[in-house]
Amino acid sequence: MQACGAVGVQVGTAYLFTPEARIPPAHRAALDEARDDNTMITDVFTGRPARGVTNRLMREVGPIGGAVVPPFPLAGGALTPLRQDGANGDFTNLWAGQSARLAPRGLNSEELTRLLADA
Repeated sequence: MQACGAVGVQVGTAYLFTPEARIPPAHRAALDEARDDNTMITDVFTGRPARGVTNRLMREVGPIGGAVVPPFPLAGGALTPLRQDGANGDFTNLWAGQSARLAPRGLNSEELTRLLADA
């Protein structure tokens, strides 16, 4: 996980690949296709910056929405009408780290935690 010489990492994305993660099918599909060049930091979903797989909303509003994005915690509620049909992920946060493709697959959360603890 620390291939580039980092002294620490965030591993939240790795847990999204476990069977315990209850993410919508559109998010799982986006994770399966995530690459280091199709994620970006955005504030359009929450009003605070976080990294996710690029989708329609991020492209059209811009990754950092500036004046058009309500402040945290209001941004999420402002998107509720657009999320009614979240099947395609166009207006839903698809959180993912830049190295999502490197996350281990086929492990449950306990196995992943043990793997990470042993690294």
